[in-house]
Amino acid sequence: MPPADSVLGRGPSGWQHGPVQKQAIDLLIHGASELATPLGTGSRAGSAMDEIHVLEKGAVALDQGRILACGLESELRELYAPTECLDAEGGTLLPGFVDAHTHPVFAGTREGEFEQRLAGARYAEIAAAGGGILSTVKGVRNASREELLALLLDRLPLLDVGHNHGGGQVRLWVDYCR
Repeated sequence: MPPADSVLGRGPSGWQHGPVQKQAIDLLIHGASELATPLGTGSRAGSAMDEIHVLEKGAVALDQGRILACGLESELRELYAPTECLDAEGGTLLPGFVDAHTHPVFAGTREGEFEQRLAGARYAEIAAAGGGILSTVKGVRNASREELLALLLDRLPLLDVGHNHGGGQVRLWVDYCR
């Protein structure tokens, strides 16, 4: 009889006969109703950003701060022996968001432009219609220091992305404030 921490079937080098030792890992996130993730390893743009794979009863295996595998919870439990388990309590698992370019001091918003870009509009068209970066630069330059400080202080709780919004990292830029 195989030891309790091994399974019969697939191992690190493919299908094997006999017991397969489970790989020790630091963490298994389990108990999710679904796992939503893009397929592949490259960046996406336009309508390709809509291509999300949703896997019911998905889980994530992590070791030394890195994701080793995403897949069905049942399969990951067969392959890995976690030191710690984290129950997602029926929630949805999503990739962590890394925002490498955030301007927390701004006046005016451009989310409508994001929707236009997703629909295929070119930046030059948006700028010609009064949008683009110059629209928010103008908003910053027209706002008082007190207004900008109040806007920044209102946004600070939103920058706690790791705890409240599922994000992993934020890099702040304040280069065109004045």
